[in-house]
Amino acid sequence: TNISGATSSTLARTQSVATYYRCAVTCASSTGFSNSVQMNMNSFLSCYCVAGNSSGCIFSDVINNVTFGTLNNTSGCTATPAYTDYGSSVSAPNITIGATTPISVTVGAGGTERVACWIDYNQNGTFETTEFTSIGSGNGSVVTNNIVVPPTAIAGLTKMRVRLRWSSTILNTDPCTTFSYGETEDYNVNLTCVSPTFTTQPAAS
Repeated sequence: TNISGATSSTLARTQSVATYYRCAVTCASSTGFSNSVQMNMNSFLSCYCVAGNSSGCIFSDVINNVTFGTLNNTSGCTATPAYTDYGSSVSAPNITIGATTPISVTVGAGGTERVACWIDYNQNGTFETTEFTSIGSGNGSVVTNNIVVPPTAIAGLTKMRVRLRWSSTILNTDPCTTFSYGETEDYNVNLTCVSPTFTTQPAAS
């Protein structure tokens, strides 16, 4: 199918499914076609914004450890914008949909460090306000809270973002905001359904 208006030597186009393209060049009454090329779609796991911090974590405004289910990652932070995606290097924990799972974040001693996280429950590549949990605050301590995965969450691999910010409150609208001081870490998590249990009844006599 011809693309309306695609008559120049380059084309910028948005697609929602993997699509084949080819170029048709016409001279007088003759038309030649290039080989077809398929443009695939990236996984939604590659679509998240990079959330940074303009001054990084140079004053101990740092995430030292994240523990969530079987996820237990100890890390450091030296770079600006102090953002790391651990999705390919840290194994994803299995987190049960509809259940409450504790989370703990060890923070640096840079002052009042506020911590929050988002989990992309609907797997649309965006951290939404309804996917937000405020974990708490601390100074050189372990900050703990619980995350309740809603029963409407989609099962499968998705992304979790943990953010630390010095002093100021982290809002549910801040998954992509640039903070002055702090750190951001992304992880993959695998949302799983509750396994059904069955009981047997004695046969009637």
